[in-house]
Order: sequence, then C-alpha cells, then structure tokens
Amino acid sequence: MILPNDREIIPVAPVKYIDIDAIITHSQGDRRAKIYGYISVIFPDEQSFLFFEKGNLYSSGHIVGDEFQPTSIVQVLKKIKEFKGKEEDASLSFFEIDEPLFNMILNKFYSKPLYKNINSKYTDIIKLFNAVLAQKNMFTGFLEFIYKNTLNFILIENGELSDVKFCEVLAPYLEEAIKSNDINILLETLAHLFSEEKNGVYINIFGEPEKMAPQLSMDQIELMQKVIMKTIEVLGKEISTTNMLKYFQSGIDKVSRKIPEFKKAVIKKDHVDFSQLDIGTDEFIQGVSALLNDFVDKLNLIYPGVAVMKVYEAIKDFRYVLEDMHFFENSYFKSLL
Repeated sequence: MILPNDREIIPVAPVKYIDIDAIITHSQGDRRAKIYGYISVIFPDEQSFLFFEKGNLYSSGHIVGDEFQPTSIVQVLKKIKEFKGKEEDASLSFFEIDEPLFNMILNKFYSKPLYKNINSKYTDIIKLFNAVLAQKNMFTGFLEFIYKNTLNFILIENGELSDVKFCEVLAPYLEEAIKSNDINILLETLAHLFSEEKNGVYINIFGEPEKMAPQLSMDQIELMQKVIMKTIEVLGKEISTTNMLKYFQSGIDKVSRKIPEFKKAVIKKDHVDFSQLDIGTDEFIQGVSALLNDFVDKLNLIYPGVAVMKVYEAIKDFRYVLEDMHFFENSYFKSLL
C-alpha cells in the first residue's frame, strides 16, 4: 500500500542493510530531523509502519491483507530486527509528512469511521456526500479511500474543503478540481472517477481527527530497566541481592494479576528486561510504579519507615525524566518530590 507523503527521506532499501536504531537515534537527536513522518516496512506477510511525531517514535500500525490493524512499536521493531538475518526479502522506506496527515493516518488505524467501507459501485456517493456536508453543525472530518493501491485523504472543516492528501497516481486526475477549492466540485469529480472502476472504490468517512495517545517506546522501556538496575546496584551494597530479587519476583507476580503482560518481565542481578511487554504506555508506567511500591513495602521489613527514602535516593538521578512520564503520580515517592 502506498501512503501520501511530502518528502522521501530514505528510498526503498532492503531491511538487512538498514540500521533502524541509528535512524531512530538520529530522529530524536538532530534538530533538523524533528519531523512528522513514517517508516514503511514491507514484509512477506504484512506491511508495518512506525510513526514519528517531531522526531520521536510515537506509534505504529500494520496492514494484514486488506485490514488496517493496530500493533505496537515493540512488535514492529522486533520483526525488523528478526529480518536482519533472514534471506527473505523485506524492504524499508522513510517519508516526511505534516501534522494533519499524521493525525489522519493514525485515525485510520485506531479510530472507528462514521461510515465504513462504502462501495461506490453500490452506493450513490454524491447523495451520501451531500447528506454528510448538509449536517446542521457543518461537518468537520475527513474522507479516506483506497484507489489503485494508494491511500488518499480529503480533510473538511465546517463543510468546506480544508486540504487534500493524495498519492501521485491520483493527483493528475483531480488537478483542476483541487484548484477550484470547492468541495462539491472535488467530490463530483471523484464520483465520476470512481464510476470507471469495475469493482468500485471503498470509502470511509471519519469525524474530526482525534489525537491518538503515544505508544510505549523502547526509550521508555530502557529507562525503566535502568531504574530497576540502579535500585539493585545501590541497595545491593547494603542488603542481600538474592533477597531483593525475591522481592521483585514477588512484585512481578502481584502486578501480573492486574496486568498479565508483566508475567513476561525479567529481573535478574545483572539483567532487567521489559522489552517483551506488549502494552500501552500508561499501563506500563503504572505497572513499574506498582512494582517499586511493592518492593518498598517488603523493604520496610529491613528499613522500617525509611525504605521509601532508600529507594528514592537510588533512583533520584532519573527524577526529572520520570516526572515527565508522570511516573510518580501513583508512586510512594510522590511525597518526596
């Protein structure tokens, strides 16, 4: 599937020759790279996407068959790295887009349309468009359709044409209609174009694009792994590491009863791994916070009344970044800030 874009950053290249970690690091660190964009990865069985907001890895999605489905950043990165050593073909490309297109694409993956999979062959789409545009409060939203394996968008604000995001294969047919800046002319031209398609064209109509929540990123996972490792390193100078690991394992068991994905968490003396957890950002942060709260409860048996301060002193170097993630909102450490 081809998606609209403003600029090609990395043309189609084999995944085995691409350093995905270097791309992500560069996007986050270089001021010039702080853009909205997406990486498209074509695997033999699906097409996966990583979406960037101002250079930061923000969300993901994948197309399996004809279905646009949610997935996770962790799963897409895992699959990319698995294909680094495979002989099977997988290709990657990277594109810059603007914020409105970024929001519409994410809504395509993660929100429900007002009207879904309307086929132009069996529906009078002009009547449908007119009914939508004639809404009492003036329609604000977007139309999305797939034409010859390309995804295309029309953004409407208060019943008027606001913007179009078309792929190159479609744009030449609509050049004059776009120049008119008249939503009715554009929709009539589209209806005529769609009528020439033997199997019709599927159209989805969405309300105003929602701001999708960011997904759990590898940076967030690695930060929390460092927090746990730092706790073990610092407190291991005073108490038995074996006992600390037992406390953490007991905590994992307890947190897993509410968040089952935490069963996949691994905490050992020299190794902490949360990378297999396939959950949302908020749930992940709440889970790690609960894990440390439980650890403090058990540590109070050794350090009555001061256990929370002991742990806070161990992780205080991470305070400000943890505050930005709202880590302390459900934490015992909140009272110490």
